[in-house]
Order: sequence, then C-alpha cells, then structure tokens
Amino acid sequence: MKTLKIGTATIDITAPLELGILMSSVKEEYRPFEFVRLPLKGRIIVLEQQRLRIGIVVLDLLGLSSKAVGGWESFKRSLSDLLPPDRIIVICTHTHSSHETAGLTNLYQTERFKDWVFHLSNNINQAIKNAISNLQECELKFGITELKNYSLQRRILKNGKVIMSDSIQPIEKKYFELKPNDFRIHGLKFTKRSGENIATLIHALCHPVHEMCSSYITPDYPGEICRAMEEKDANGTYLFVNGACGDINPPTVSVGAEAAEKHGKAIADRVEKLNWEKREKSPMQMLQSSLSFKIRKDTGIDAEDDGTYRITTLSIGDVAMVFLSGENFIDTAAAIENGSPFKNTIIIGYAENYVGYVPPLRVFDEGGYEVGPGKWSYLEVEAQDKVITRSIRMLKQLHSF
Repeated sequence: MKTLKIGTATIDITAPLELGILMSSVKEEYRPFEFVRLPLKGRIIVLEQQRLRIGIVVLDLLGLSSKAVGGWESFKRSLSDLLPPDRIIVICTHTHSSHETAGLTNLYQTERFKDWVFHLSNNINQAIKNAISNLQECELKFGITELKNYSLQRRILKNGKVIMSDSIQPIEKKYFELKPNDFRIHGLKFTKRSGENIATLIHALCHPVHEMCSSYITPDYPGEICRAMEEKDANGTYLFVNGACGDINPPTVSVGAEAAEKHGKAIADRVEKLNWEKREKSPMQMLQSSLSFKIRKDTGIDAEDDGTYRITTLSIGDVAMVFLSGENFIDTAAAIENGSPFKNTIIIGYAENYVGYVPPLRVFDEGGYEVGPGKWSYLEVEAQDKVITRSIRMLKQLHSF
C-alpha cells in the first residue's frame, strides 16, 4: 500500500478594518468594520503520496474572484514556490462577516486591498512551506452524521412567488422539512498510527450568515466549528469546507454571534461523536478541468476570465471530493453524487475563483434573487447542467485509473 503523508499550517488572514463587509450585492455597497470579534484564519493541509503532492488552502473569506486578486492564474502562481498552481486547491468558507473579497463592489480596486492580497499570497506561500516541512505518515478515517434544525431550504414558494426564508420569522417547523435539503455532515480524519489527530476536514452545508451585515469581523459558524473542536482536542488542525449551499440558509440570519456559536458547537458535538471508519489511503489521484461560460447581458460583468468555471476532483481510496467554483445548489450536488462511481463523494463549493450563483434551470423558471442578473449571478443559463456533466465525467475518469 502506498504511504499517505500530511502536513498542516494555520495563519491569520484578517485584513484592516477599512477593507469592509459586503452590505448589498445589488447596490454594490460595503462598509468598514469597527472591530474584530474573532480573527479570520487560513488553514492549510498538504497531502503527499509518492510523487503527487497537493495543497488544500481553506480561507475564512466570502470568496475570491479573479478580478479581485488581479487574475486567477497569476494569483495561484504566487501561492507557492514548492507546489505548481495546478496542485493547489483554494476554498473559501463563504462567511458573510469577512471582507468583501468577491469583487461585488469597487473595494478590490483600492490600493489597500491590493496590498492585502499581496500579503495574503505571501503568507499562504510560507504556510505551504511550513506544512511541507512537517509532513508525516497518516491513516485516513471517514465519518458521516447529520444535524437538523440548523439549516433549511431558503427559497419558499408562496402564491407563485419565491420568498426568502428569513422574511417569515418566526420560521414554522414545516419549513425545516422543505426539499431539497441535505443535513449531512462528512468528516475526513487524518491520524497518526496511534490514533492521535493530525488534521480533520469537516464538511456541511449552510450559508454562514448568522452575523451578516455585522459591524465586526468574524468567521461565523465555520470558525466556531474549528474553535470548538480545538477546545475539545488541542491536537491537530481542523478545517471546515462548505457544500453546495446556494439555496440553504440558517433560520437565524443576521441574528448575531450567539447563533453562530450555537451552530458551530452543534456541528462540533456531532463530529466529536462520529464513528470513524478506517479507509484505504491509496491511491490518491487528482484531476482538474475548466469550463468557459457565456456571460448574460446586463450583469455588470465584462471580464472574460470571470466566466471561467473551475472543477477539481480528488480521490483518496474510495472517497472522492469534488471542488466547484461559485455558489452551487442542492440539485447540483445531488446529481453529481448520484452519478459518482465512488463509495463516498463529497461536493465542496466556493472553491477556486468566485463566479456567483450557478442556478438549476428550475430556479431560473421560478425566479428570485439567485438568478440575478447582476454581479452575483451572471453565468449562462445552461451552466449548471454542463457542470454536472463535466464533474461526473471527471469522477468516472478518476475511478478508472
């Protein structure tokens, strides 16, 4: 059996307060922060098996668009002197109480923002070096559970129109059962042979908007998960990656820190009680691809690279991960998972460059915020179907190796 190794690193990526929070994507407004409640983190793992070495970079950010970082390819090249750009996967947790890094306002055009991007890439570069320097042999374990009552289908049809779930407070119990939804929590645990944790990757899906439009910086519930897990077990690094939660919200939008902490602790409690199954750790394989989509009219988007949608598939034994650009929907994740030949397939959103919402055709028919048109939703109407087809093809190719 091929040996699997892992190395980890964590960095602070909090930017100056003046690099503010997104207040409205429609109005293209942001507002400076007043203080930091919790710092934003970058959590990095490097996986190695024989000649294949892969870096996974998870950032407590809203998303990183190509134009916001001065071009995606050049940004990726700046992230490591030791790993090629196509061996690095960048993922944002999509917290709405971090800086406006998705290019939805003109904040990215300021010199202060450009300086921060420069320092961010340098810090990631050093963190990857640190992770490589502490590579150690590991075992892989997999776990799955679920958590209800903390997320729901946010698009509610009433009288032929779509309304958002947070507009009908208090939310009735029946709305928590609306389909489609996915209450699952996945866990990948990398341990020493003794069983001691080295790193744990936690996957669930829900918009991190408990603290949306706040006056302070905070990673919302994704950061609270990691903080709670670190309090339970000081050993190792904890990373949270969001799923295809384009149409999934918590019931407590913009309620505040208490709701974020409660949600984070609830997921951490579920993860702590997981029954971990030891899994085969080889082979580890990776495929990357991209799709060039047309940009709809009247969206305010004109840069060609903003239409580039990137897909990465990574498998370790019988577990596969699919990393998708932008804000994808439950329908998309379910279709890809159902078409996957792997025993377990985890669909991860907000990976690589941010490209806004990628709605299914039914959502375009229903209407609502997610279809735009605007800087938050601009890809061609057929994009979702093409993403599903390409992702399944890549998974089948990966499985055949």
